[in-house]
Amino acid sequence: MSIHSGTISVIEIQKIYNLGFAYAKNIIDKLEELGYIKKRTPTDYLMIQTEQAINSYIKEHFTEFRPNYYDALELKNNGKPTLKAKAKTAWKSAPMFLCRVFISPFSIVFAFLAIYIGIRAKATIEQIICISLAILFVFGIICNIGYGIYMSKKKSIKFTEFMLRPCFYIRIRTVSEIYSIMRKSNIKFKFSDYYETLRRLKIHLNEKKKLAEHYAYIANNAENENEFYQSINSCLEVLEWMSQFEKYGVYKIFECPSDDIKKIKNGMPISIERFQNRMKESGIVTSEYDYMEGHDFEYFCAELLKKNGFSNVEVTQGSGDHGIDILAEKDGITYAIQCKCYSSDIGNAAVQQAHTGKSIYHKDIAVVLTNRYFTPQAIQEANILGVKLWDRVKLNEMIERKD
Repeated sequence: MSIHSGTISVIEIQKIYNLGFAYAKNIIDKLEELGYIKKRTPTDYLMIQTEQAINSYIKEHFTEFRPNYYDALELKNNGKPTLKAKAKTAWKSAPMFLCRVFISPFSIVFAFLAIYIGIRAKATIEQIICISLAILFVFGIICNIGYGIYMSKKKSIKFTEFMLRPCFYIRIRTVSEIYSIMRKSNIKFKFSDYYETLRRLKIHLNEKKKLAEHYAYIANNAENENEFYQSINSCLEVLEWMSQFEKYGVYKIFECPSDDIKKIKNGMPISIERFQNRMKESGIVTSEYDYMEGHDFEYFCAELLKKNGFSNVEVTQGSGDHGIDILAEKDGITYAIQCKCYSSDIGNAAVQQAHTGKSIYHKDIAVVLTNRYFTPQAIQEANILGVKLWDRVKLNEMIERKD
């Protein structure tokens, strides 16, 4: 931990406790949740509690932070496979590795060469077999291994990874699928060989990852609901798109977008709570009605109308209500009211629905009542159609005036 600057990061937790990234990130997230640290930059966190308090808490709850999939994948705390896991992987991959070593165009050429030499020398079948095996082992295997070492260095991958590469038809299918996905997403992507395609794909996915992190940073620092929810949705959209490529093995097992999606969705209650706390700290206060479901908000508004002098207040049925949620009357004037409890401003579609609904119910005035505000287009259309717009200010006035 950077004591001189009072900061901490995931990388430092990794180094201090010799942990994998996912393990260290779980610790950081919990410390931030408890208020021991506070995010200062996308990578650094300001230490609120003392280093001793943070160390004590980590050591006391150390095993609780271990990612669930570490046990399933038999990973050590540092995120690397255990000896048992390595043995299992080696056992499963051994047949393919040996196949690559023994069978290749080089092996076939040397095998035919051995048979040809045997026939020309008028050798017996046993002799031809022995000569073929000798040439195969001496020249074929050496050439296969040498070719593998050369190509792995050229492609900048491990020798074992190259020797365990997919079969030819699988590589062709993979390239075609990746190219098709990119084209459907309107992304310029050059059709190339298998390794070049994966290389280009990883570059593009790295850019998408940075974009997802950008949206996550906005969500973690947003101070209004619209920005908060839109940035989360944008982040999820990017991750959903990235998850299409998981089957091609371009991600490490603990960095899959689908895991990030689950983590975001499971952590939404905590994220919303943090967002609300930020708004309170910034002097932006939310109300209980901001978090109501649609029908709850309708009944809340109905009770509010009654307490503000409206009579014959009736909440319409959920289906077939023609866009009208509440019917009411005041001072001899009848109202057809549409209620909208949203996290973003209301557009002109609600205005059109309220205007149409008023005519169907034969009421005098159409109203759109919301916990938010209205877009300029909605205000302009409401003026033309004669629809009243009751926004957050009007709603709060009604709450203050009741009883």
